Amino acid sequence: MQEFFKVEPRFVLIFLLFIALIHSWALLTSAYFFYWWLDMAMHFMGGLWVALCAFFALKKYSPADYVLLALLLGAAGVLGILWEFMEFGLDVIFNSAVFQGDLMDTLSDLFFDLLGGATAYLFIISKKNSIIKE
Repeated sequence: MQEFFKVEPRFVLIFLLFIALIHSWALLTSAYFFYWWLDMAMHFMGGLWVALCAFFALKKYSPADYVLLALLLGAAGVLGILWEFMEFGLDVIFNSAVFQGDLMDTLSDLFFDLLGGATAYLFIISKKNSIIKE
C-alpha cells in the first residue's frame, strides 16, 4: 500500500521556502503587528522545519524514540534561542524595540518552537515504519 503522505527532503526545502516567503511578506507589510497570531504560527512552523531537518540528519542512526524526541526538541529549542538572540542583537544594533518583544513574547516564541518540534516528532513516530525503511 502506498503512503498517503511521505516526507522527502524536497518537501522540507519547499517548506523552508514557504516559511521564508511568509516571513518576508510579514516584514515588508508589518503583518506581525496586525496579526497577533502570525508570530506564533511562524515559530511553530520554524520548530517543525528544524525538527524535520534534524530527523533527516539522524535518520540513518535510527535512534530510540526517547532519544529522537530529545534530539528533535533540542534542535528546535537551540535554534529558537539563537533566533531570539538574533532579534535582540538587531534591536541593539538598530537601537529599536521592533524585533524583540518582552519576556512574554520571548517565552511564547520558544514555546511554539518546541511545540513545532514536538509535532514533528509525533508525525515522524506515526510514520516511523515507512520513513526509516527507505
